[in-house]
Amino acid sequence: MMGKLFNVRWMVLYLIALITGILIAWAGLFYGQILPIVMFVLIIPAVVLSLVFYFWPAKRRVTKWIQQNTLRIISVGLIVLIGYASFNFRILESESRVIPQGTYRIIGRVTDIVKEESESGKITGLVLDSVRVDSEAFSGELSARVNARFYCEVEVDFGDVVSFDGSLYSMTAIYRGRISTAYLGSGISYRVTGIPETIEKVGRRSNLIIDLRCGFRNVMSEQMDSRTFGAAYALIFGDKTYLYQNDYDTFRDLGILHVFAVSGLHVGFIVTLLNLLFKKLSYRIRFAGISLILLVYMFLCGFSPSVTRAVIMCIAATFALMIGASRDRLNIVSL
Repeated sequence: MMGKLFNVRWMVLYLIALITGILIAWAGLFYGQILPIVMFVLIIPAVVLSLVFYFWPAKRRVTKWIQQNTLRIISVGLIVLIGYASFNFRILESESRVIPQGTYRIIGRVTDIVKEESESGKITGLVLDSVRVDSEAFSGELSARVNARFYCEVEVDFGDVVSFDGSLYSMTAIYRGRISTAYLGSGISYRVTGIPETIEKVGRRSNLIIDLRCGFRNVMSEQMDSRTFGAAYALIFGDKTYLYQNDYDTFRDLGILHVFAVSGLHVGFIVTLLNLLFKKLSYRIRFAGISLILLVYMFLCGFSPSVTRAVIMCIAATFALMIGASRDRLNIVSL
């Protein structure tokens, strides 16, 4: 019975059901509640009838097919409802995080740094977590990350706790009548234009991920010249902070800036190299070593969707090799 429910090829249908639920919620949000009503009218009777036919004498071919696939039918219906509910929950969650727009005193820990250069000068972007804001309009802890921009160069490091004044506004999932994919994908709910003269370091709070990123960065910077380090760090981790501006412009003009976007290609190279290094070890040790290194790499890349997807697929393929199962490409992609 569980094999019928979790047949990997049916995962494709489950994914389609999830996307269908999300699209129905999106349509209901912008075009009225007709589609959601139709969804409930179709799904609830289908689930009920499946349960009824499951205990019905199997005399006809249709009845037999329903009995054989009852759990799958119910699962598809429930996944559609989960997609619908998760989308609406995300919208409600974004609305609950809105705070009054204005100037705040902001304190938070730096988890990511992005440095850019425009015609008007240098720009430093900071991603902050564990953020607290204070003003007359609102004071308290924020439950989401903050993207702060300073129109100058700011010397901070990962894990630094900084305090500054800035103009803050809340991002929402709906922007100008459309769904903001940037908001939904980044986990950032607030944006701040910081006042450079007010920024100061007030402490440091690191964690394992921050320490690992800083450690790799320091080792690479010590062993390479600054220009080579910037290109290598961007190529390995997708972080273009230390890439020389001239090199950045050259790659952009050539149309190959995407080589610095970490993807499944990077994970594939790592797995190939690790298989060569571990080829004399047993499958169990090889699986444990490759999985651990891939998970660490995924942490270092900030759980980028492309890397996360590739890591899951490679771990699944390595696990299949360890237990002697056939590695069906469609099954792995269906994950």
